[in-house]
Amino acid sequence: MMRLPSNLVYGAGFGLLLLVFSSWPVPRLIIEAEGFACQLNTPRFTLSWIHSVEHSRWEEDYQLVDTGFLLFATRMESFGAGSPYQLTPSASQQEGVLEYTLERHFNELHWFISPSMDAQIITPNAQHHFSTWVEQMTSVHFTLQSRPLILTLFAKETCHASE
Repeated sequence: MMRLPSNLVYGAGFGLLLLVFSSWPVPRLIIEAEGFACQLNTPRFTLSWIHSVEHSRWEEDYQLVDTGFLLFATRMESFGAGSPYQLTPSASQQEGVLEYTLERHFNELHWFISPSMDAQIITPNAQHHFSTWVEQMTSVHFTLQSRPLILTLFAKETCHASE
């Protein structure tokens, strides 16, 4: 029986491991609206806006997961329309900001951009204002697209202000 050189076996094993690792699926954030589409390479993001009734800043923190989006925290400057009316065990209040720790899963997100809401998406690398991307009174749709890790590593983010 012929024995293969050990460096050939190790090289083949390393190549196979590299192939498997580089094809591992990684979620990528897709943002779409009428006349606009972009992609972000971020495992986490925050949606931030001015509440239409309370006129105070609200924020929601999301994590990309295999099945969609995990809402893991939300912050608001005051109780009011659409918010809980009392502190719960998952809530804290510091410097006038209420923060709730959550664990809610969503397959996709829909957001309606209305006037004066100062809608933003904040990632670890950037802060984007939706007003530079879409017109007021526009529906924005957030989904995930799985891509092989190797393609994600070399893919550029395509979300930027329109020219």
